[in-house]
Amino acid sequence: MTKVFVEGKDKVFIEFYISSLITRSIVSSDINFEVESLGGWTNLEKASNTFKENSDSGGKNIVILDADSPANGGGFNVRKGEIEKVKTKNNLVFDLCLFPNNIDDGDFEILLERIINQKHIGLLECFSSYEECISKYNLPNSPILYKLPIRKSKIYSYVDAFPKSKTKNEKLKDGDYFFLNPEIWDLSSIELEPLKEFLVKFL
Repeated sequence: MTKVFVEGKDKVFIEFYISSLITRSIVSSDINFEVESLGGWTNLEKASNTFKENSDSGGKNIVILDADSPANGGGFNVRKGEIEKVKTKNNLVFDLCLFPNNIDDGDFEILLERIINQKHIGLLECFSSYEECISKYNLPNSPILYKLPIRKSKIYSYVDAFPKSKTKNEKLKDGDYFFLNPEIWDLSSIELEPLKEFLVKFL
């Protein structure tokens, strides 16, 4: 069994993307994989037994998390170093990839912003205008009146902007971002190459 450990919000995407690699015969159809949510890199240690049980039974562990940025205490080098310390301390065996591209600071949402169908890039620009408008009301040296929407909201709003049936609207609320829809996403984007290369290598 190949166990893929993710933050949580990216679980649906990773399941879909690995399945798409299998469908396209980029990786073997014999792969038996399972994606599990950690809830964040700080929970790696709590999952030690799951890692070890899978390793002891001949399985392979893959970890895909956010690199984050200095603004939230992370950044590619910082986060990678922290994860490696947990790995060494607990004698865990796994291969690691950090969003958005296994090199730079950032997260899953940054990757998603980069793989939207460029025909609809204007939708993200509309959201940016909304953020700028809110910022105007938060004056320097004054109490913050309004908090800026989290970046997850930008991705949700982007997908939500496309007309959908009632059933699909419910799916969106449950975290289905319709990654199979080429009108919404460009899964041939070069931005996905680092992830693809990582998965092909370790799957």
